[in-house]
Amino acid sequence: MNNQQLRQNHVVDAVRQKYGFGISWLVLMVALPPLVYYLWICVTYYQGELVFPSDGVAWLQFWSHVSPPTWKAACLDIGITLGGLSGNIQKQALGIF
Repeated sequence: MNNQQLRQNHVVDAVRQKYGFGISWLVLMVALPPLVYYLWICVTYYQGELVFPSDGVAWLQFWSHVSPPTWKAACLDIGITLGGLSGNIQKQALGIF
């Protein structure tokens, strides 16, 4: 998408008006958690050395250091994310009416 197309997109305009920035927040929300986990694994298990596994099995072994989220954590994360988008779910989950 070029800048002209972004200006014509109503969703992007609404986000810019409300928060003052465009779609860059989505890139940060998607990219930062895996980056933080990657750096934590490198510091904790590889003495700070940046590790780039070469094959699929090595990647699976590398990411096996991260435990999967519990159902409660996943539901809370989804609820807060959807609540941030709509505004109502988050208020109800926190008991703010």
